[in-house]
Amino acid sequence: MKAFCMHPAVLSQIMDILHSRGYTIIGPKVRSSAVVLDELVSSNQLPLGWRDHQAPGVYTAGKTSNTGFFQTTCGPRSWKWYLYPPRARLFKVRPENGGPRLDRAAQPAVSYAFLGMRACDLKAMEILDGVLSRQVFQDPDYQAVRRKLFIVAANCLQPGQTCFCAVMDAGPRARSGFDLVLNEICEPGRNDFIVEVGSRRGMELLSAVNCPPAASEDVDRVRRMADEAAAIMRRNVQLTANGSLFEARFEHPHWNSLEQRCMACGNCTLVCPTCFCHTIEDGGSLIEHTAERWRQWDSCFNLAFSYIHGGSVRSSIASRYRQWLCHKLSTWQEQFDISGCVGCGRCRTWCPAGIDLIEEFQMLIGHNPQNRYPVFSPESKEPSLQENER
Repeated sequence: MKAFCMHPAVLSQIMDILHSRGYTIIGPKVRSSAVVLDELVSSNQLPLGWRDHQAPGVYTAGKTSNTGFFQTTCGPRSWKWYLYPPRARLFKVRPENGGPRLDRAAQPAVSYAFLGMRACDLKAMEILDGVLSRQVFQDPDYQAVRRKLFIVAANCLQPGQTCFCAVMDAGPRARSGFDLVLNEICEPGRNDFIVEVGSRRGMELLSAVNCPPAASEDVDRVRRMADEAAAIMRRNVQLTANGSLFEARFEHPHWNSLEQRCMACGNCTLVCPTCFCHTIEDGGSLIEHTAERWRQWDSCFNLAFSYIHGGSVRSSIASRYRQWLCHKLSTWQEQFDISGCVGCGRCRTWCPAGIDLIEEFQMLIGHNPQNRYPVFSPESKEPSLQENER
């Protein structure tokens, strides 16, 4: 894989070229003291110098003396928001010539360029490809967005405290599925990107800007940094799920203890980059004599999600949490030949009750080590967070 050295100022040139080619750029941006995904007009909107701290049920972010653009980890919004929107109209029915006319919703015309996509989210997109593009019933809207997508990924060389992508073989280094991938070297006296090319489109774009070949020692260095990040995650997280394990613990009393803490809010499914469950909503207008059908995200934590004639199949919160965890780590493999979890850690961070998927799994298998997830010392690993500022 070809690698080049890129000055941060060139990032603005790349964004200008993408804009000139009609791409809408989506990337990390500071909003309400959090780093979220949003449309970017210029590189000035990137979270320069921002770092975040995440733990089960905890998220803080702030400006530091750091000079990096991509020094935060996964935020609350995943790229699924743009690939598979929360709400989409499927069709509209209206009267015409004495009968009904069916108008199918037009496929999305937007061309997205994703900037700063992490390896775990690349893996999540691969999983969604298998669900929405390679089954008997396929999603044409998802496929339309996916075909036009340009991806500038960013390797995660400093994982967050809730990250475990290396355990799920989903990171921290992107191996495929991107056009370009950035490795940010951010240290006193130096702030550069080592850019690796993943496609012909990526090479063509990089040829339009001035980027000399990267030194072999720099390429080796960023790979060592990724290996060290992976080693930290593997050392602190144990996660080996299989169907027989969950079958043997289907009636385990720990599921009931989870019911005392879980609020069934569905946050974990909303922030998850691979959850694709949805519901169908019909509506219409008596004045215009029209009817519409919409698809919108749903969650297996909702009581009505498993409703059939006579009531819900999973009436207790314990049964709904069990359904989510077992599907994510086990039965997804049976359905799609791949795990439904990429180790991004969002479900751990954004659970308001602080329920930790890793901890719950280890409790179920009777193993609960003292050091359950990586703990980084702010004093030794990163600058301390200053007062939040936009």
